[in-house]
Amino acid sequence: MSAIGTARLFLGCCVLLTLTASVAGQGCATSFNASGSPDPPTEVTRSLKLWQGVTLIVCFGVFGIFVAFVHRLIRTFVFFDDYLVDTYFDAGGEANFAMVACCVVAKRLWVASYTFSTADVRAFGIVGHFWYSASGVIHLLLFAILASEIRIKAPGARTFLQVIRFRFGQTAHVIVMIFAFVTNIVVAGLVMSEGTRILTWLCQDIDQYVVLAILTCAVGMYTFVGGLGGSMYMAYFCVACIVAVCLVYFSDSAFNSLDRPDYRYAEFFRETHAAALCADPTSGSMLTFLSRGGLLEGVVFALAGFSSVFVNQGFWLTAISARAPHSVWGYLTGAFVWFSIPFLLSFVLGMGYWKLSVDLGMPLVSDTQAEFGALPVVVSQQLLGRFGDFMMYSLTLAVVLGAVSSEILSMSSIVVYDIYQTYVTPFDSNQVAVGIGSPSPCADDGQRVGEEACLRYNRKCVVVQFVSVAMVAALVYPIAAVVMVIGMEPQWLFNFLGVIVGSAVIPVALAVVWVRATGSGVVVGVIAGFIGGFTAWLVYASSFDRGLTRFEANTGRPEVFVVGLAVSLGVGGLACVLVSLTCGGCDPRRDADEEWEKCRARTTSYLVRPTFDAVRCAELSAYVVGVLLSVAAVFVWPAVMLTARVFSVETYRRWGLAVFVWAVVAAFFACVVTLLYEIVDKCRLSYDMRLLSRRDQPIVGVVLPVADQFGAAPRGQCGTCRKSGTLARQTYRMADMTVTGANVYPTMLRTQLVTADYGAYPTPGVVGTYRGGTLVTKGW
Repeated sequence: MSAIGTARLFLGCCVLLTLTASVAGQGCATSFNASGSPDPPTEVTRSLKLWQGVTLIVCFGVFGIFVAFVHRLIRTFVFFDDYLVDTYFDAGGEANFAMVACCVVAKRLWVASYTFSTADVRAFGIVGHFWYSASGVIHLLLFAILASEIRIKAPGARTFLQVIRFRFGQTAHVIVMIFAFVTNIVVAGLVMSEGTRILTWLCQDIDQYVVLAILTCAVGMYTFVGGLGGSMYMAYFCVACIVAVCLVYFSDSAFNSLDRPDYRYAEFFRETHAAALCADPTSGSMLTFLSRGGLLEGVVFALAGFSSVFVNQGFWLTAISARAPHSVWGYLTGAFVWFSIPFLLSFVLGMGYWKLSVDLGMPLVSDTQAEFGALPVVVSQQLLGRFGDFMMYSLTLAVVLGAVSSEILSMSSIVVYDIYQTYVTPFDSNQVAVGIGSPSPCADDGQRVGEEACLRYNRKCVVVQFVSVAMVAALVYPIAAVVMVIGMEPQWLFNFLGVIVGSAVIPVALAVVWVRATGSGVVVGVIAGFIGGFTAWLVYASSFDRGLTRFEANTGRPEVFVVGLAVSLGVGGLACVLVSLTCGGCDPRRDADEEWEKCRARTTSYLVRPTFDAVRCAELSAYVVGVLLSVAAVFVWPAVMLTARVFSVETYRRWGLAVFVWAVVAAFFACVVTLLYEIVDKCRLSYDMRLLSRRDQPIVGVVLPVADQFGAAPRGQCGTCRKSGTLARQTYRMADMTVTGANVYPTMLRTQLVTADYGAYPTPGVVGTYRGGTLVTKGW
């Protein structure tokens, strides 16, 4: 099946989805009772007309397709590597840290980021929006460590599951792969269903299943066209839209920038402070960090969030799309930007809720409506009127498109690399063995044979790639529909995901960072943690009034989820460590160099293997900065704020201004720095490509340092470098050379790039770029 045929298949699936949704929506009211969710709040006026809502979704989707095509054009006519399956899933492997940061923000920013956090402000006051943001940011800060480690230990890996397979074998690989699929499926269903619910609340005369079908088509089509690179570019524009909406909300609330005659807040800080104080005048619990409930919710989110990051292939895809330093700093700066968005939105909308409720003399929304995400919708409409509906609609669209695209690519990459290339049709390296590694007279013939075999296999993988993306995108519709039909609270589902998947968090992390981890330890840890966490969760829930007959109420208690999550994480990690140490991990013959070589040798043959000295700075940055900022976020900062006890008006004003300044700095980085950095970076790489492609004479006597696995590189081999007819990948990979005897053949570039991941080339190449007559190698 060709790529055009696959595209037609996907378009047919999209049309079928839309027709199915329209039929399903006939005779159904727009009430959410049929699917188990609450009716739209009576305070919400559906001010967006049908054509306006549909047009906004279509415009976002068309713009995403345009951005994806731009990326495809860059990879095709500048870097000449668009035909490679790896380029589709790693965006060329040279993304800069700013683009990585925006991609991380888009992946981690869900609709829950402003529905959960504002609900926490409603329940616990000002501490609610802090604990949600602080407990959520530590996952990204700590994942920077894993991002650096996988780029060092397995720089050619495309999925974290490949590391599991190379080190521990098939059993551990299959078990962890199941947990990874469950994570992607639940996250995609949660984000899609929450976004559909809010969009339906805001738009007139439209059924939720029609909205879901249109959203599925929009996100699936631009993901299908652009792959990870197109999703990265779209993530930039989505994040830029999100931070712009955040700043509009705050500036209009605090500074009355729109100057509307019916403005509700004469002075935002003074009036919201007074309203929050009126909610609990005796203890002032809405304006203090002394809140047991707020702390408990923060602990729950911190424990539950590890599974949706560490076992989510989408975050590993972003990590492998850049070199180690850019990957590390991309995650650290992405955490900084992500923190500002729920931090600001929940502050403005949550504290605005208290002002509006006090004016009304009763709660603005019910408990059930707040749990299903109605609070930010109602406050936005009360604050900005019809313009607020457009802002909330655009915000939700940007969040859904960025997050769901990541889950589609995550599942598709697992299908391609961990199912098709591993179990369905593995690559036969014997087809390219002739003439590749020896200076025989028939080396050129062997090269042609190997190139044809590798390109044929690459074409098969490309077809599988497009088919898998199309099918996974189509499956998002029934997944989200099932989540809506179930009618469970989104927060309950998110925490439940942590209970059933949390057991894999520590074993997966140890597989990348700990040399003594074994396959038995990973398998036992994942299974034992799952059984222990699930059992503890049910047993503790049954101890409350009426036991499991009130299933959702009792199992959804914060203290019950804390027990289930802690047991799942703890037992999984402890069992993995103990079993690993008793089943070969303490073997004195177990050499660290040999153990990591299992990953490095099987995933890295066309790159200079990064030396530990070259990447030590990035590795230390991940450990030091990630751990220190995590400790500061969850311990130091709240400890300092406890000294303020109940916030005075002046303390409250300073807190609000700090929120605003943080958001402005994050917005400047996301909107301006990222764009300029990407333009300069691509122009520089394009310039390097042109320099090399214009050389018509052979490069004679170039010294090529070929590194061994830990950087003890011989000074090099001399040879003749002939110009390649087809340049491949991007600048640094374009300069990769394969050493065959005394000659260096850049004409083998595309073969080497395709075959490297399948183990066809035992000799590492050179990463470098041609500058002014000298081949300059680039360090990691």
